[in-house]
Amino acid sequence: MPDNETVEVKIARIDENVKHIKKELGCIRNDCDTKMGDHKDSLNDHENRIRDNEKFKNRGYGALGIIGAILTVVTVVVGWIIMS
Repeated sequence: MPDNETVEVKIARIDENVKHIKKELGCIRNDCDTKMGDHKDSLNDHENRIRDNEKFKNRGYGALGIIGAILTVVTVVVGWIIMS
């Protein structure tokens, strides 16, 4: 390396940045904890939504079964009328 070549040196303040980021994460965590504390039943709410969705699906399947049974009866009756 020649004597007249300039060397650029950059010094980072990693410690200060890490402390700042840790502080922000702590604030976010505390804020999240207080929000979750406000919604104590969030897990139960999620489970209730899943159960409601299952009930809705089961009602839909039940309705499709009834419609299928009605169409079968109508088809049999119409077929019997046509055949006789």
